[in-house]
Amino acid sequence: MFRQATLIQDVTLYRHSLAPWLAELITQHAHTGCVEEDVLEWVIAHQIEECYCVVIANHHRNYREYSELHDRLKHALPFALERLTRHLVKVPNIYGDQTLTLKLTRRDLYLHYHLDAPPAFDHHERKSRVSGHPVAGDRSPPDRLHHRENPR
Repeated sequence: MFRQATLIQDVTLYRHSLAPWLAELITQHAHTGCVEEDVLEWVIAHQIEECYCVVIANHHRNYREYSELHDRLKHALPFALERLTRHLVKVPNIYGDQTLTLKLTRRDLYLHYHLDAPPAFDHHERKSRVSGHPVAGDRSPPDRLHHRENPR
């Protein structure tokens, strides 16, 4: 059984860093009916997927409109949006095919996930996933599971 966990973080600085360009973009595309809060939530979700290789549940709703606004925002910014996201938005370590659920309030970002999900691989395991041999720099003792010849 998995327990739900929530990572809550203040994204005020992230919001203020994007505010002038986001406000201009929203006024230019007022005909789409997109609200700044929803666009920012979608941008954060998309950036988390790109930067951290994590899947956000229900992220692809209204993909066409939000994707266009996201691309225009990225091109309008004088800095890399990915760099800002990696610096100001943190994501929990999740494993396997688990997804995050994201909710943005005025200043807080809520990331919901399962706390007890089984890991896709052991972070302490220092062996190649392909060959099974120890990775260079590994100081752990070798496995004792080698087949021994039958001494008959």
